[in-house]
Amino acid sequence: RIFSLDSGQSQVVEIIVAIPKELGAYTSKIIIQAGGIEKELLLIITADSGWKLFDVILDIPSKYKEVKAGGVLPAKTVIFNLGEAGAVDVTVHYIIKDFDDQIILQTSETVAVETRATIVKDIVLPRNLEPGRYLLIMEVRYKDTVSVSSDTFVVVEGKEKSEAIRYLLLIITFIALFALAF
Repeated sequence: RIFSLDSGQSQVVEIIVAIPKELGAYTSKIIIQAGGIEKELLLIITADSGWKLFDVILDIPSKYKEVKAGGVLPAKTVIFNLGEAGAVDVTVHYIIKDFDDQIILQTSETVAVETRATIVKDIVLPRNLEPGRYLLIMEVRYKDTVSVSSDTFVVVEGKEKSEAIRYLLLIITFIALFALAF
């Protein structure tokens, strides 16, 4: 919906969100334009099971909130078993989306959870990832339930050097220092 406001006026805006058929996390934007200035409000919409067997916490440490394309994004996740007795295998999905709701990367693994499981996951970002804000989503699926947690991060300008190049440079430096010593 498009509308205009004069200086000093206000307008209550009601946003109606249709619950998607597929449970998970969704992204979108609201664009606001005023006086030649455009601002984006980033939206994260989470649709998980009404009845939860698991609670999940996803955290990207603050020093990794900005990362280069091709870099490693570490994520700490904690899964709490709220309902099932004993250890159960859950499927953990890690999904990276942009704020146009496009999936950039996804991976999954099976994790045994008795009462609580803590996972530190290093996610290698694609080398061609454009600078901007992204959402890391963690979905824990078990039977017909889905629990979701998410955290945002920013891809900044520049490319991350691959580990192979770093090791090669280290070896060349070591050889050069060794040669200079003799």
